[in-house]
Amino acid sequence: MQTSVVDFAFSRPAPAAIKASGYAGVIRYLCTDPAKAIGSAEAAGYLAAGLSIALVYEDGAADANGGAAVGVEKAAVAGPELSALGVPAGRPVYFAVDEELSASLYPSAWACVETFARTLGRPAAVYGPRPLLAFCKQHGALYLWETGAASWNTGPEPPDVQLHQLAAQVVIDGAIVDVDVASVADWGQWPYQSPAPSPVTGPHLELNVAIHTVSIHTDSNGDGFAETTIPWSQYVAVAHEGTRDAAHFAAGEAHVAEVGGRIAVSVTGAVRQGVAVVLVTALS
Repeated sequence: MQTSVVDFAFSRPAPAAIKASGYAGVIRYLCTDPAKAIGSAEAAGYLAAGLSIALVYEDGAADANGGAAVGVEKAAVAGPELSALGVPAGRPVYFAVDEELSASLYPSAWACVETFARTLGRPAAVYGPRPLLAFCKQHGALYLWETGAASWNTGPEPPDVQLHQLAAQVVIDGAIVDVDVASVADWGQWPYQSPAPSPVTGPHLELNVAIHTVSIHTDSNGDGFAETTIPWSQYVAVAHEGTRDAAHFAAGEAHVAEVGGRIAVSVTGAVRQGVAVVLVTALS
């Protein structure tokens, strides 16, 4: 699927005009400049018009070169802004790296992006050129937004890019805005609801089970054996092995076998005597 959205900094096209132009959402800024940053009333206007909102942080294009220290500094600005906007937990904020930077600076840029996101308690997200996006993806970035600056957005397309900024701009309500294409349902926007899992189709198994705990006395080597009265035909799996005291969890192995048509259990190398093995069996 593809969804067209717009991003802009200082211009403010009317939400109704954006919607009427066929766009599904906006990408707006968090920053120290009130003239550039999105406000709560502005955000409410987009939501009321049926537009989704994603966020990007940028004061200076080269800020990310400052590494983790800058990530902490910018998170201190973004945190209160996110609270004022009421942005749901789990929604990312893209950190803008709007420059052609050398590969030697990728580690610093990633340190900034990762620290910014971690300090905010949100997924790591980055805006920038392809090589940087690929580097950040390899190191754990979950949301990628590719710049439309064709002159330095070189190299192979990295996998899993959610947003592509196009080189073309359009005019909406007298304002010049950038156009972006989201290639997935989740491009970091809110409101967003995860899709319901696909229904299970075709034949499936419904199994009623019971839980049985088998206590086994172990010798000095941590080995032990016990027979049960549970029919072998009802055995499903060993769900857990260890002592009843989680602090003394058995380090050894549990083995299940059939003895006289019944379930028998042995353990080897348990860390203490009195091992309890939990069996899952089918109900008769």
